[in-house]
Amino acid sequence: MNAETRFEDGQERSTRDHFVHLWGRSWDDYLQLLAIRGDSVSPRVQYLEGTIEIMSRSFDHEAIRSKIGMILGVWCLDQGIEFTQAGSWTLQEPSEERGAEPDDCYVFGSEPRDRPHLAIEVVWSTGGARQAAD
Repeated sequence: MNAETRFEDGQERSTRDHFVHLWGRSWDDYLQLLAIRGDSVSPRVQYLEGTIEIMSRSFDHEAIRSKIGMILGVWCLDQGIEFTQAGSWTLQEPSEERGAEPDDCYVFGSEPRDRPHLAIEVVWSTGGARQAAD
């Protein structure tokens, strides 16, 4: 089954991110949801102290993420800095019950790492897991 969205002239793309919050969930619930989603980067799933956040990023969110990545990439190339853009790398800290998927991650140099050197998170819409937990 294929799904396609077409925008007619004058019809706007979504400019807001969309969130679903599931409160009172366990770390195992979060891991099961990640397993169900598989290797796809959408929707983005985060976990913070009992709250699972499922987020669908808007066109504007993705455009901002892309522009930041291009600026960083051009700067690294200009400065002769070796880098790898690692995309939305799922970062987990089970002992603290935290799991996040930044918009983009970067590793500088060629040594393998368990974590990126830099994680970029575009804050475009309100309603993130941190706010839901407060």
